[in-house]
Amino acid sequence: MVLTLPVAVGAVFSAIHTWLLRWSTLIALIFLVILLIPMKRYALLPGALPIQIEPYRILIGAVAAGWFASLLVERNMRIRRTGLEVPLLGFVLAVLISVAANSGRVAYLGVGGEVVKKVTFLLSFVIMVYLIASVITRRRELEMLIRVLILGGTFVAVCSLYESRTGVNIFDKLHTIFRRCASSARSR
Repeated sequence: MVLTLPVAVGAVFSAIHTWLLRWSTLIALIFLVILLIPMKRYALLPGALPIQIEPYRILIGAVAAGWFASLLVERNMRIRRTGLEVPLLGFVLAVLISVAANSGRVAYLGVGGEVVKKVTFLLSFVIMVYLIASVITRRRELEMLIRVLILGGTFVAVCSLYESRTGVNIFDKLHTIFRRCASSARSR
């Protein structure tokens, strides 16, 4: 009985791994995590690090690490230009210069951890821009990602309407949903 779940998970993964590990699927998963899991509400290893390790950070980090490894190994994989290099570089430089110029005030206020979090958040979006530009090469993949964003945004909007009518935010209840799924999987 103890081996049943790992064997079942292994069988499902082996059946769908080519679809699951496609770049377009991984980016769609990042979009859904960003849209559907509230930031600052769910953290892994809370208090162990100066910044919260939230699910989107882990996912973006893992996908970006795979992309960097792919850039080193695959000959046809390369960083593609976006046409936004100058504005992105200017914005990132402005942020870094601002942080450096205000380092004394940041230290005085004791908000260094928050500043690091905000800068890494910005850098994760820059990484995502180049990741998407580099790995999404077909129109079909781009359209799929646009559909994911539209459907995910629509779901969030419907949930917002539900919350405005009932006062119940379903995203506050995610931990109970995951706990029920985990407990029902363990009881099988």
